[in-house]
Amino acid sequence: MRERETETLWLWAFAPVNASVGIFFTLLPLHILDLGGNVVDVGIITSSYLLSLVPGALIWGYATDYSPRRKAYIAFSYLGMGTVLAMIYIFDRLSFLSFSLALFGFISAAAAPSVSLLVMESFSKSSWPDTVARLSFVSLIGYDAGIITGFLWSSFFSLHGLIFLSALLSLFSGALVLRLVREPNLVFERKAILFSRELFAQRLRTLPVLILSLPTLREYRRFLRMLRLTFLREVPLLYFSVFVFDFGVNIFGTSYIPALKQRHISDNEIFLITLANTVTQTIVFFYIHNKRFFERHTVVDTTKWILAIRAVVFFATTAIMALFQGNMLMVTNLILFPVIGGSWAFYNTAVSSLVFRTLDSHRHGEILGIYSSLGGLFSFAGALSSGYLSYTLGYSVTFSAAGVLMILSLYLLSMSAKIGERVRLLRDIVTYG
Repeated sequence: MRERETETLWLWAFAPVNASVGIFFTLLPLHILDLGGNVVDVGIITSSYLLSLVPGALIWGYATDYSPRRKAYIAFSYLGMGTVLAMIYIFDRLSFLSFSLALFGFISAAAAPSVSLLVMESFSKSSWPDTVARLSFVSLIGYDAGIITGFLWSSFFSLHGLIFLSALLSLFSGALVLRLVREPNLVFERKAILFSRELFAQRLRTLPVLILSLPTLREYRRFLRMLRLTFLREVPLLYFSVFVFDFGVNIFGTSYIPALKQRHISDNEIFLITLANTVTQTIVFFYIHNKRFFERHTVVDTTKWILAIRAVVFFATTAIMALFQGNMLMVTNLILFPVIGGSWAFYNTAVSSLVFRTLDSHRHGEILGIYSSLGGLFSFAGALSSGYLSYTLGYSVTFSAAGVLMILSLYLLSMSAKIGERVRLLRDIVTYG
């Protein structure tokens, strides 16, 4: 047992960078507002980060295949992220943030495919599930530790210093990777990730970071022709359900912290609310894994319940933001926001399983490439539209729109499931009739 723990000790090199991300992306909208920006600026800057992930995932994925030096790409990514954060700390201007976040997203994408492949190449296939679970544990603990640090720091010091601390944590992760991680002897292609359900799910948690092939214009046209028959086919409906979910979640998430600030919630209280969310997500994720939840419950039904819960929470947030402020608003959000975190753990695990089941054909690289790029674009569109929607029509309309999109996502998933059952029934009739 002790030998096994020693073998995976290097996974803790990924904890500080996750703490850095937890700190930075919680304080980012607060910092934008402190610099004199508004919710539109939050939307634009957040969307620049999300958009940069799409070409970043593609370019770094190909680079990883061309020169399979896993350790080098991961260290470059973490050291680069730390450098960009240090630049944000030094050049503390609103006009600099959009460029910085786009650069940050592009550089951060360099680590994603290499981390998954490093795990596969460093351990035997039988060890993958346990190793991925340990990697998830390290990542979530690091993220939670970052939020705790942000809460304590913001209770006594200015937010600006947190940017520098976030930079140091990312640089520290890069140094740990250089010191602890060894290049594996066996080298896989990125497509090998598809053959491990656990690693595939791990990568889908941070979409868009896994694009296996560059979708050509011809492939996009073929995909669009498939979408013309969308109400007759289960897979496009499933994908549309996920895209609508991504769009709605980013509409809600981009405006959530600015809305709290407008209602007089302090910076350290926002970190506390975020901490309640991430800790709940961590607990639920490990409950799902350890109790093998989806061996006892159907994936589709669970996903439907989660989408319904999300819709209720988004509508409830609309009412609460309109009715309360100060301490009462803080308490109610401490109750509601963790529900969002817990539901995300269920949703992500379930949807990863559903998408994995659609990739059995020889076109899985093409399909996943289109799926990843479109998912990134829907996330980008959600973040960008959120700022303008909140600025022009108000936060209540924004959060209500997110709730409506959860209902639409639920409807599309239900249709996909119904068509899937009907198709399977017809196949049985053809096969056995």
